[in-house]
Amino acid sequence: MLALLIAAAVAQPGRDPALLHRGAPPVAAVKEQEQEATLRRMLELGGAPSGQAEALARLAGFLRARGLALTIRSQAAADSGDEAAAAKDRRAAADARAEAIARYRELLKKYPRAPRTDETLFFLADTLQEAGRDPEAIAVARELTKRFPRSVWAPASHVFIGEHLFDAAKLDAALKEYRAAAEVPDDDVYPYALYKAAWCRFNQSAFTDAMKLFKRVADISEKSGDLNKVQLAREARRDYVLAYARIGKPESAKDEFAKKFGAENGLKMLEQYGKLLFDTGRDPEAQVVHRQLLAVHGEVPAAALDQTRLLVLAQRGGRRRDLLSESKRLVEIFQRVREGAPSRGMAVADERYEQARRLGEETLRNLAVEIHNEARKTRLEETWIAARALYAEYLSLFPDAADAYDLRFFYGELLYARGLKAESAEQYEAVVKQDLSAKTPGRWLQKAAWSAVLARNEAMLHGGAEQKDTIENLRGDWEAVRRWALRFLEDRRLTAHGALLHDLRRVEEQSAYALADAVAPDPKKAEALLAFVQVHPRGQLADKALFGAAAALSRAGRIDEALVSRARVWKEQPRSPLVPRALLASASDLAAIGNLGDAATLLERYAAGYQRQLATARDRRVHSRGSRPSESAAYEESKAQVALHDAAVLREARGELRQAVADRALGLQLWKSPADPDERRYALAQLRARVDEPARVARDMADLARSVKQKPALQIAAWREAARLFAKAGEASNAQWSWTELERVYRSLGTKGREKLPLDALAAAADAHFELGAGAFESFRKQEIRPPLMATLNRKIALLQAVKRRAEETVAMRQAEPAVCALAQLGEAQMLLGQAIATSPFPPGLNGEQRKLYRAALSERAEPLYGEARETLKSADAKARELGVTGPCALRVATLLDKMSVKPAERVQLSVAPSPVVDIPELVDARAVAGERPKRLMSETVAAAARATSGQAVEKFQALVQALHLPPAQFDLAVALDRAGRGIEAEEAYRAAASEKGALGYEAGARAGALAAARGDAKAARDAVVAATTALASEPAARLLQARIELALGNADGALAAVRSVLAVAPTDSSALCTMARAQLSVGQSGTAKLFASRA
Repeated sequence: MLALLIAAAVAQPGRDPALLHRGAPPVAAVKEQEQEATLRRMLELGGAPSGQAEALARLAGFLRARGLALTIRSQAAADSGDEAAAAKDRRAAADARAEAIARYRELLKKYPRAPRTDETLFFLADTLQEAGRDPEAIAVARELTKRFPRSVWAPASHVFIGEHLFDAAKLDAALKEYRAAAEVPDDDVYPYALYKAAWCRFNQSAFTDAMKLFKRVADISEKSGDLNKVQLAREARRDYVLAYARIGKPESAKDEFAKKFGAENGLKMLEQYGKLLFDTGRDPEAQVVHRQLLAVHGEVPAAALDQTRLLVLAQRGGRRRDLLSESKRLVEIFQRVREGAPSRGMAVADERYEQARRLGEETLRNLAVEIHNEARKTRLEETWIAARALYAEYLSLFPDAADAYDLRFFYGELLYARGLKAESAEQYEAVVKQDLSAKTPGRWLQKAAWSAVLARNEAMLHGGAEQKDTIENLRGDWEAVRRWALRFLEDRRLTAHGALLHDLRRVEEQSAYALADAVAPDPKKAEALLAFVQVHPRGQLADKALFGAAAALSRAGRIDEALVSRARVWKEQPRSPLVPRALLASASDLAAIGNLGDAATLLERYAAGYQRQLATARDRRVHSRGSRPSESAAYEESKAQVALHDAAVLREARGELRQAVADRALGLQLWKSPADPDERRYALAQLRARVDEPARVARDMADLARSVKQKPALQIAAWREAARLFAKAGEASNAQWSWTELERVYRSLGTKGREKLPLDALAAAADAHFELGAGAFESFRKQEIRPPLMATLNRKIALLQAVKRRAEETVAMRQAEPAVCALAQLGEAQMLLGQAIATSPFPPGLNGEQRKLYRAALSERAEPLYGEARETLKSADAKARELGVTGPCALRVATLLDKMSVKPAERVQLSVAPSPVVDIPELVDARAVAGERPKRLMSETVAAAARATSGQAVEKFQALVQALHLPPAQFDLAVALDRAGRGIEAEEAYRAAASEKGALGYEAGARAGALAAARGDAKAARDAVVAATTALASEPAARLLQARIELALGNADGALAAVRSVLAVAPTDSSALCTMARAQLSVGQSGTAKLFASRA
């Protein structure tokens, strides 16, 4: 911004909020508004030109300041996430800037010779730039510099113009503007103008001039002591280095920098110069500078970075001798830096030291591996020596690096290849120890363990044991590995060493597990893993084997055995980290096959385990301060939260509402700030309403509604539930209060807020509107027509209008059930008014004849009201039928119509359409047969049957069967009979075709079973299932067909048993899920059925 280019001396003073009294900002804002209003009135009233010019300038300044303040506030609002407030403030800021620009232009036009016109031009240019109107801002700035070249605002304006020219790469014109700004040495923009002039000369390749200007900027800015100018001095020194790198010599850089900028700044510049040369690949010059730096730095952390870069430069040079020399010096310097840092009060964790560590680690690692590979190819002695030295230096400097694990193993391999058995064994054992202490062993555990055993063996027995090369080919052969492990375990010379004995037993167990885990298929794998557990009941991998056996059994569809195997994990290995996973996996399997109660129990057990884990962690923090950190949690918080929620859902589906309430309440207790706490409280209250006292739950709902003001949809839903529960508890006044609060919330949202509400919230608002109109209807109903007749009649008519208005408002909310209820109430009110008029009392003094005439006249007057009531109630009945409303209001409409001798329209009784177990299959065509004649006959018959009646089609396919005697022809005959409604004959034909193997035989058997089940022949239906299973070797499909047939035969238990085996291997099969839902419904488990239907 242009305003930021001027210095603090010309900045307008501002208030310090910390020095104001509490509440002062609003008072100040009011005062500023009053001043602005005063200025606007002064301009409206007119006056002397000088006064008007001053008022206009002050008003423009107010508007400019307001635009700036609103811009800052909008940015703060956007940072806090309040995008609506930010957008509002941005619009207001734009409006304030636009008016400020207009006022400044008005001032310049009306009072061109007013005092401080240069200031007006400056702030106009600044405001235009803020508004994004840069060309206009530049034009105004040029006008200022042309009309007022000696103005205090001229230097900043020159810089502003220069910045735009510099960005447009117009260097000559930009340099001219910066030099014009630099003609006022005491101006605050003077150092910056020189700095940008230097960059113009740099880009013009005048590096000597640029260096002079950068030097001048650094001198001037350093002397000022101002924080921003000190920063500018640092930038100038850095850019001086860039210019020097273009024309300077590295040998003289140290002396020149120190001479011109002092020793401290000169050293920093020399470091920048060295890094620049290093990064740009100027290796010889970089080597000269870094040797100078190394001599200067001595033993400070920066020396480590200097030597690391010298190592990289040696690597780039490709000379082996230089490379080894520099790597050796690197180790020495790192050690000197580590030892000397504390004595000098320095932290080793210096930024340059850490950079040296990263770069040195990467370089040494790559060099060691690269030269090791070269040594294996060339077999040259000096290459082996170099690789060994690099590995040793790497592990000496970086023993805890991420890649030290791999390089330690490679170092062991190198030492073993060179015949250094004992030293190689030490490296292998270090790899094994690191793996055994890690939660997840690395990739070299197996190889390192065996290599350590063999190397140590050869070192002790002087070559008496098998050579390592003999074993090399066995490393991937677990059978051979286990055989070698058992052989070594029998060798007392090896097992006398405790560490090796432990390693051998561990390797034997791991190899036995690997052999069992590699068995296929899944049933055999499960048997092998369970046998492993029997041999190693207390082994470290017993839990993993049980878990893997359960997974294999689950995949094989043996769900019950899988559950038993997983249960052994938490029973036999209660401290295993696999217990939580086993609980969740078994819960998932149980839920998939419909055992929701057992699944919920396991999920609750997971949550209980998480609670115990929390308690243990708290105790450890209290009683074990300073002890080693605890291991990562086995029970995960997110999974425990989901498990408890799912347990509540399963309990609710089973009708175990009190346990579901307990689970939800525990979830809210454990997690005070879940992702959706209010929604969870609402769900818990809804659940409690089904088991607890309605009055107490209603109050909880009301409390929830009052606390969720930022969630209008949830607030409306809570108020509706509170109102219904209060009404159920007989607390009519509290119910009325809840409905009133609901409508108040709805009305306060405005049109846009209401449009965002979900349909359920809109329906709740309509319910509230209708319920709150009940008072008007009750007043109308109670109003009697009695003397004085006209007064009471007019009163009742007025009350009817109120009921009608309320009903129209409810209908306008476009919610089905409230609209039908409102129309029913309006129709009843119209009918009641007609009855009240027709039966109103006689005026005094009438004889018998006059009373008859009076009553007839009243009946005639009431008839239009009856007609309106009929039309209203007919409309309500039509809407109820159209929108599917079947509640008490629809029944009330039918009752009222009956009272008025109007028969309601017949309601269509919906019923569930019969769902066939297996649909009638499609005809097969000529592709199902082989041979030219069968294909021709099949094609002709299928084509002819498509044009014929069902009876004719049967005859054609009967002729085809007699001609071909093939299962496809028999199948098409069965389909034709099936379509013709000849079920028994079709069933026989399907049975004949079911002898065919493949999909055709399966479809024929399945349809035959469906037809047999439809006529209640259980034996024939089950025989057909067997035939279908034989035709197509697909167990899931056959079991699903069996479940459908058993369900059709009324055997729900058989259907459940069959479909569970399908869901065990295909838990997302929608057909199986639908069958499970129907089976659960048939045994009275409607909640469970609903759960499976929703999953389907």
